[in-house]
Order: sequence, then C-alpha cells, then structure tokens
Amino acid sequence: MTLDDELRVTARIERSRLEIHFLMTRSRIEYELERTKIVIKVSNKRQFKGIHDKLKLKRSDQLNIDIKSAITDDDELLLP
Repeated sequence: MTLDDELRVTARIERSRLEIHFLMTRSRIEYELERTKIVIKVSNKRQFKGIHDKLKLKRSDQLNIDIKSAITDDDELLLP
C-alpha cells in the first residue's frame, strides 16, 4: 500500500506516538516521535490539506511540530 493510493486518512498524537489511520484499508502506521523526521507523501494538495487539518496537537503534549509543504511535484508532510 502506498499513500498515493489512499484518499482518506486520520492522524492522532497520543503520548509519544503519531498514529496514522488509513480509513479505506483499515490499516495504520505508528511512528515513534523521537525520530528526527517523519515524511508522509500525498499525491495532491487536496489530500495534503486533509492530512494537515487532521494533524493537531493537544497543548498539554508540549511538542513543537512544524508542518511544512515541500517544493516538489508531490506534497510532503514533514514532521521534524
């Protein structure tokens, strides 16, 4: 499965994990937030905006995560 095949994703951050759910295939990917970078590729800006809107942090988590759009043919969601 590639992210380009997915149209609907949700993401949540809980404790030290970023959990991404792929709604159409009922699969998920979990990332440890200690990694230096998490890259999620999406095939178009509409998908990127959807992921961007769903990735939100609770203020109590006190994590500083910037969401940036890469300048490429595909959009990328970068979590440093």
